Amino acid sequence: MPQQPIIVPGRAISVRARGARRYKRRIYNIAKPLFPTPLTGGSIRVHVAYFYTTGQVVDLDNLLKCVLDGLTGAAYEDDSQVEEIWIRRYNMFADWEMGTVRDEWLGYITQDEPFVSVEVSEIEDQ
Repeated sequence: MPQQPIIVPGRAISVRARGARRYKRRIYNIAKPLFPTPLTGGSIRVHVAYFYTTGQVVDLDNLLKCVLDGLTGAAYEDDSQVEEIWIRRYNMFADWEMGTVRDEWLGYITQDEPFVSVEVSEIEDQ
C-alpha cells in the first residue's frame, strides 16, 4: 500500500463532464503503479484533497465519483469496499488553514497548479 498520496495534476473533472472517461483512466494509470495488487479487504478509507485555482469549481460529489471509479481495479477491486470517505476542496488563492501540508503537494501549491490528492488505506480492525 503506498505511503505517498496519488497526485492527479491539473484541473479536476466532474463525472458529468465530457472528459470524465479520460479523467477516470488517468486516475487509474497514476494509481496502478503504486499498488502491486488491488486491496481486497472490505474496509477501505479514501481521503481526497482537491486544490483548485480559478474557473469552474467541480462539485465534490461529482469529483468523488470520478476518483472512486478511477481507483477501481488499481487501488481496490471495487468501490463497494470503501467504508470511509473524506473529501475537501481548497481554493489555492484564498486563505485556508491545514494542519499538515504534504511534501508531495508543495511543488503544485507553490506553482499555483491545480491538482487532486488521493490517499487510500485499509481501515485497521478496532
